[in-house]
Amino acid sequence: MSILDKIIGTEKPRCAVHFLYSALAELAEGEITRAQMITYFELSAAEEVELDFLIAEYQSAANNRKQEWLVTLHRILMLAEGKAPGYSTPADVQARIQRF
Repeated sequence: MSILDKIIGTEKPRCAVHFLYSALAELAEGEITRAQMITYFELSAAEEVELDFLIAEYQSAANNRKQEWLVTLHRILMLAEGKAPGYSTPADVQARIQRF
């Protein structure tokens, strides 16, 4: 199972995009920890790797673009949740995340 599978809806339980986005934003501001996110979302070891991917992508963004990165991620995840063309598989979504 993966976080993206939970968002797209191919795996249960589903992961709400707004909750994930909000948690990532709070993590970015130092209000919650990675460990708290893992506990809250009940992430498996494989899902922790995905979380680390998202954190690394955020951290690699220029400081003046970090907020924009979070907003763009939110937009991408919303499209994934709706299974929009080009956003309907975890591989599609990961590739899109890596392009911004």
